[in-house]
Amino acid sequence: MYFKTFLVVILLNISLFTSRTITVSPNGLGLVDAMYQTNPGDVIELKGGAYTTRQNFWGWKNGTVSQPITVRPAPGETVIFDGSSVSYDEEVAFVSFYRVSNFIIEGPIEIRNCAQGGFQVIESINVKVSGLYIHNVKKWGLLVSGENIVVEDNHVHDCVMSNEYSTADYGWSQCVMTWAWDYNRGDMSKNVTWQRNYIHDAWGEGIDIILCDGCTARDNNI
Repeated sequence: MYFKTFLVVILLNISLFTSRTITVSPNGLGLVDAMYQTNPGDVIELKGGAYTTRQNFWGWKNGTVSQPITVRPAPGETVIFDGSSVSYDEEVAFVSFYRVSNFIIEGPIEIRNCAQGGFQVIESINVKVSGLYIHNVKKWGLLVSGENIVVEDNHVHDCVMSNEYSTADYGWSQCVMTWAWDYNRGDMSKNVTWQRNYIHDAWGEGIDIILCDGCTARDNNI
């Protein structure tokens, strides 16, 4: 009896920690819906093509340190998030991850033609963002807030186009930036690293570290 119980416990533990690959496509399962299905260790693979609707995940989702959740293109696929056909006035990026932890978001992924921001990770912990190619966005290209976030090897250009040729008369955004963990409470972001990013043709500040404690920018090409 003890052996049978022990065996059942082992099998349950194996099933709980078996990672899966969840496939997302422009005309099939969306990124946000896939996010709600993930467990620690899972991989979301993006099929190639143009994703033309906003992908904003506004909810808690946690990997673990040993089993992060990964979002990446499927092997050999070209993934594009294109906001050309979407017009909106909200201060939000075309692709957003809100309150996630232990995540890896890796390209190559192209994000372009956005009516507001391009990409953001907000109020999140232990996240790595790499390999994004972001361009032609009205406001910020890449924004992060939270704790222990690494942003590396991304290429951002033609951002803050609302201030193109310095024509904005009401202020402007930054091309890539940190922001407070919680602005209303006065909680600053912590330990954000920007490294080896290539930023050019920005009509706002290239990298702006705002309301961030222990944050580092190094080896970036601006």
